Amino acid sequence: MKTIENLVLELEEKRKKSLETHQETQLDRLERSYNCQDDTIIYGMSWNVTESKINKINRYYDLAIEQVKNGGYLDIKEENVCLYENGELVSSNLRSGQWGLFFILNDGRFCSIAKRKSTFDKKGFEVKIKTINYKCELYKITDKGYVIYKNIEMKSEEVRDFDFTKDRFSETYDWVSHLYKNQ
Repeated sequence: MKTIENLVLELEEKRKKSLETHQETQLDRLERSYNCQDDTIIYGMSWNVTESKINKINRYYDLAIEQVKNGGYLDIKEENVCLYENGELVSSNLRSGQWGLFFILNDGRFCSIAKRKSTFDKKGFEVKIKTINYKCELYKITDKGYVIYKNIEMKSEEVRDFDFTKDRFSETYDWVSHLYKNQ
């Protein structure tokens, strides 16, 4: 039976082999640029495509190694800023628009972000943070860079008050929640 250390070493070796051709390509581009053979090749479209592939490979193997070290699964934590009205969740959909961040409420209304709790209180809303912890396995990373997980289980869900002095409003990216609901 293979030990965790051996599995990690195997994954690192696979990463190295996967990256080899892409890194050679980037080095060749650098050399040609330094030798004045082609001064448009660095940081152009082909450079960015190869760099994107390198990042994707590194991301995949980082997650795979984390999964091995964690006993065959990943722990993923998602935090979403949510809006409540009369104790009911009315939005977990925080978006960025032309004039800043805003909530899209479940009934189709919009609510812009306020800087103070008192402004939300006047509107009849409470701001909370919902934290969901998932246990899942790495499946793959798409060409666009999305990480796809499988066998997703919700471990815990916690809701707490938004602290206007410490917490920050940020757009909602509930990718694992989406995968969990659609598996």
